[in-house]
Amino acid sequence: GSGFVPFDPTPGRSLPTQASSSSGIAPGKPAGVPAPTTPGQPRTSGAVPAGATDGRPIAGRATVTSGHGFRLIAVLVGALALLAAGLGILRARAWRRRSGDARAEVAVSRARLAGRARHRGLELPAYVTNGELAEALAARLEIDARAWARAADCAAYARDEEAALVLPTFRAETRRLGKAIRSSRRVTLPA
Repeated sequence: GSGFVPFDPTPGRSLPTQASSSSGIAPGKPAGVPAPTTPGQPRTSGAVPAGATDGRPIAGRATVTSGHGFRLIAVLVGALALLAAGLGILRARAWRRRSGDARAEVAVSRARLAGRARHRGLELPAYVTNGELAEALAARLEIDARAWARAADCAAYARDEEAALVLPTFRAETRRLGKAIRSSRRVTLPA
């Protein structure tokens, strides 16, 4: 019932007046009178020494009850990082297509298709050529990739004008080949 009571929220410190947050003495009461307690808690026999607490929460002092706030912040930061990475990948793809760098697009597509083939159990050298990838797909997964290899070679090694003309065909063949690899059965080699 004493209204607002001044206090210093710094741990281990108290205000020079008797009405500090840790003194347990309400303003206007003599030093020997104990502070009121909540029902069900034992009364103390005297004033609480400065710097000590009587177990009651101190008004205005922030208390952390759980780590839910930190978890939520961590999840939000993680989601933002994933979103930024995804946007970066999409922008890089769009840049490659706009820049007309057919060689880079062929190299990325070849690496992606070779990775999918490796997941299906197909052993490939670290740096596979377009022709080697087509031959391996035909031999092990029974997928005809000759049209893709021709388009990839033309897009990668032809003059810029010819490469620009073959890029739509190359992209369509890359999509077709990716779907064929995904739908193929996994290769199991005898031991």
